[in-house]
Amino acid sequence: GDVEMGPGKTVRYVFKQMGRHDIDVVKVEILEDGSHRHLGMTKIEVTCKYVRREIRTLSDIDRDLFLDTVGVLQNLPTEDGQVLYGSKYKDKDYFIKLHLLYGANDDCDNWHEGAGFVGSHMALTLEYEQSLQAVHPAASVPYWDFTLESTFYNEENWR
Repeated sequence: GDVEMGPGKTVRYVFKQMGRHDIDVVKVEILEDGSHRHLGMTKIEVTCKYVRREIRTLSDIDRDLFLDTVGVLQNLPTEDGQVLYGSKYKDKDYFIKLHLLYGANDDCDNWHEGAGFVGSHMALTLEYEQSLQAVHPAASVPYWDFTLESTFYNEENWR
């Protein structure tokens, strides 16, 4: 995110790992000839987190980042993606097959029946999100608050 460096001054940095990071902040004065004069340095600890947002509240930048990253998973096979992005990269076919195997089996639906629903979907979403973040560390999976739709309609305007 943006870090305030002084009146109106910011630096934007995308951390590739979540968690705590020690950074050195150097204050400089930019002289008229374009050179810099060192004014001091301080060490600070920052915490890098990501936040899941409701899909309708995403900024244009965050929505485009999410959709563009999903596009990579749709078009780049797992084998090629892991060469470029590391072992956490999985393509869309991996997730489709996984969901069909455990959630669409006629004789035993392990993901949609009973207590397994919440845990299995959270695990699948986390693995999908980690694959997105392998491509772009700032990506996260938005959620859909389906309860909002109930506030959009009443008896007069439903269908």
